[in-house]
Amino acid sequence: MAISKVDVLLDAHDTNSAIKVQNARFNNGGRLVFNWMNEDVVAWLNEIGFSDMSGIFKHHAVVGAVLSRFNDKTLKEMGIANVGRRLLLLKEIVKVQALSRTQWRNTVLWASEQYRPGPCNNILPFNFPLCCESFAGIPDMYRVTNSKINITSMRKNINTPCTAFCGYHMYSSNTDLTILKEIDAMGSTGICGEPLGAVTFTDNFFRRDMLFLRSSECQKVTAIITNAKEEAVIQEGVQSLQMFRQ
Repeated sequence: MAISKVDVLLDAHDTNSAIKVQNARFNNGGRLVFNWMNEDVVAWLNEIGFSDMSGIFKHHAVVGAVLSRFNDKTLKEMGIANVGRRLLLLKEIVKVQALSRTQWRNTVLWASEQYRPGPCNNILPFNFPLCCESFAGIPDMYRVTNSKINITSMRKNINTPCTAFCGYHMYSSNTDLTILKEIDAMGSTGICGEPLGAVTFTDNFFRRDMLFLRSSECQKVTAIITNAKEEAVIQEGVQSLQMFRQ
């Protein structure tokens, strides 16, 4: 059975069903753990059987962003003296911290599809006159999250014209933002239509890839990737420091 472009988008945004199931339990009001308000933290404590601690967490105005930095020392400083209860609570906090990191890494910052301009300055559709999907194929899908750049490509199982009914196979390429070395944008101008541009990126292992976009989008997407890379490096450092302290 042929796979549609919509199917590709859904698959690309639901890469781990186990995470989705976990989110159903912890996403109070559909918010990420990092965005939990104090009332969300209290609701979570009540749900996991620590309602007796809710007053302490209210008093200290604990929110999701703070909860993600908790350790045993933090709980002691809050006055939770009972060792057994404190360690059980810490076990639950570690689960939430792991979920919070996963949610943050998978948060989509930008998503689009490969730009494929047609002839005559894009007046005519791509691959004209054979512009139907069976001949032109499916454009690549692009996604930038807080942790990676994903390129998902669909290729016909039988790579000849009019064989889309035989189905497609999917390739997914991921580049870790923390190992990006170079990010460049290329664009041009045209008399009419939107000319083709590209964002190129190379990692520390000299692997190079490209996003084919409208020229007008390239600077914006380059800025998104650059900012995301800087934040990913900072978060990696913070998490390493936190693990060292624990």
